[in-house]
Amino acid sequence: MQLQIGNFILTITRFLEHSIANKKSLNKNIRIKRKVVNPDKALSIYRFNSFDDFCEFCTYITNILTNDSINKFKNAVLYMYNSYYYLAIKNVKLSAIDLNTFYSAITEFATYEQNNNLLECKLKEYGKIVLRKNAIETTLKYFS
Repeated sequence: MQLQIGNFILTITRFLEHSIANKKSLNKNIRIKRKVVNPDKALSIYRFNSFDDFCEFCTYITNILTNDSINKFKNAVLYMYNSYYYLAIKNVKLSAIDLNTFYSAITEFATYEQNNNLLECKLKEYGKIVLRKNAIETTLKYFS
């Protein structure tokens, strides 16, 4: 299950009445676990339905992020595989506010892909590299 920043999973379990007879046993049985989503992951991959969607996304983020923030996506690579475009983003160091803004914006245009490391290997082997470095900056320079 995909979790974005700010979302959480609440798991509710059902106890039989005789199993929660006293309050002490209730406190021992309930555990709260939170899945931590780390937005500073080394690799994130997003799938765009078309190159036009990717271009629209690049144009959109110029309105919400500063040029300094956009320049930090130097390791962004754009692949084409099975008629989809995949943006692989590696090691981006942004402020928390810019990172939240970026992830909120990209979810409007693309779908987050699970199993990033496996997918990256598949893209490198079978996919076609469209933009090798600075995919966002290059798209803004030539296609927007």
